[in-house]
Amino acid sequence: MTSIDARSAPRADVTNWTSVRASVDLIASKWALPVLAELSIGSKRHNELCRALAVDNKQLGRVLRRLQEAQVVSRKTDVTRQQVRVWYQLTRHGRVLLPLLKELGEWGDQSDMRNLEG
Repeated sequence: MTSIDARSAPRADVTNWTSVRASVDLIASKWALPVLAELSIGSKRHNELCRALAVDNKQLGRVLRRLQEAQVVSRKTDVTRQQVRVWYQLTRHGRVLLPLLKELGEWGDQSDMRNLEG
């Protein structure tokens, strides 16, 4: 692992730190990243997400609402004669997040961040 001299590292625009923190807080919950990973494959129904992630309905509902409020996930309702089906999918805003998460993962691999998990 190479060391980074803080004096030579590019300086970040300090005014963006509030947005960075809010963004990290949004995806840092236990289930947000797994939900984003599932939805990156395509639209899913609530029960499909529950089964794929082995998460309970209530917890998944909270995560989906939070991601909807951030306009990362959208909820579509399909009403047929027999039933109402609800689908979740990434919004354009959510799809923009995917390459950033990939870069973050690559940075973590290069920095060997997996050894820091507690």
